[in-house]
Amino acid sequence: MDARSKTFRRSHAFFYVLLVVFIYIIFCLLANTTNSVQKITEESQVSYVARKVETTGKSIIKIPEVKKEESKMKPKSTRKPEWDTLDGIGYEFEKPKEIKMDPRFEIQNNLPKCDLTVDKSPSKIDIPKLMNEFQNCIKPIVEKWKGDVKSKEENIMVTLGIGHDTIAEEKLNRTLPNTKFFGADPIIEPNRQLYTAFGKYFPFAIGKKPGFTKFRVLPNQNQKTRKYEYQDVTTIPFTYFLSDILGLKQIDIAWIDIEGGEFEFLDQIHRGGPLDQKGITICQFNLEVHSKFHPPGAQVYHDFVFRVLEEKRYVFLKPAATDVGVHRMFFINVENEKCIRKFLQ
Repeated sequence: MDARSKTFRRSHAFFYVLLVVFIYIIFCLLANTTNSVQKITEESQVSYVARKVETTGKSIIKIPEVKKEESKMKPKSTRKPEWDTLDGIGYEFEKPKEIKMDPRFEIQNNLPKCDLTVDKSPSKIDIPKLMNEFQNCIKPIVEKWKGDVKSKEENIMVTLGIGHDTIAEEKLNRTLPNTKFFGADPIIEPNRQLYTAFGKYFPFAIGKKPGFTKFRVLPNQNQKTRKYEYQDVTTIPFTYFLSDILGLKQIDIAWIDIEGGEFEFLDQIHRGGPLDQKGITICQFNLEVHSKFHPPGAQVYHDFVFRVLEEKRYVFLKPAATDVGVHRMFFINVENEKCIRKFLQ
């Protein structure tokens, strides 16, 4: 056997010896790791360790050590309930105390139920019938005015809230052709096209302060749909619009129907308010209030009506409820001499 074959055999034997030693070391390490894991698991299963409840600031709550084997031997009825927490440890809160209510609360809480068997549906006024009655009443007056000197005087009509409908303004324009019309509505089309046929149109909403305000408006859509929605629209103050933009001192007729926005400036109509300070007079105005879409406005409407009664500047016809939370009122100025001469004498 030559020297080369002997060297080859020695190298192979040395390689196998190293391989056996490496496998032995790996096996020993795995065995130690397994023993450590088993020892930690057994210690965690033997008992719970008492911990502090840091969130309450109370003293340490000690939980008695119970071995796993012993807990299995005890019946379920004597076993303490486990707290449902992520780590198995929680805080046992005190039982809620019984709150004693005012005796009057119990009396109100136990009142008998209301009898809703009678008049369940809210009563509504027959609007077509009411309009026919109004037409029968007003036609003789209009016929009497024809050819009269006062009827030839210039009239100022302001519409706040056009709402894709100008039928009433068109009829008034045919009856009193010497009337100037001014209308405002934040939805441009078709309101601009409709109103500019006989008057001046302004593309913004009327409120109390300038800026952007969320108003209930009728978007550009089919007239039969009439689905209102809330949009942020450009707003011009009520008094500023009448005095600074239109430059008016007397408004003969005003129609206000702006779907809840009217509550912002009703107080400006009272005696000594912004309109009086600007020297603006409204002879008559038709107002529709919408507390249905703005519930806090019901109190504003209440205060407005009683303030009008106290001041005795306007008289108004009986309100007409066109819907639940929607009322129409017609106010006539009986204080201003020009208004009285023009419409009442």
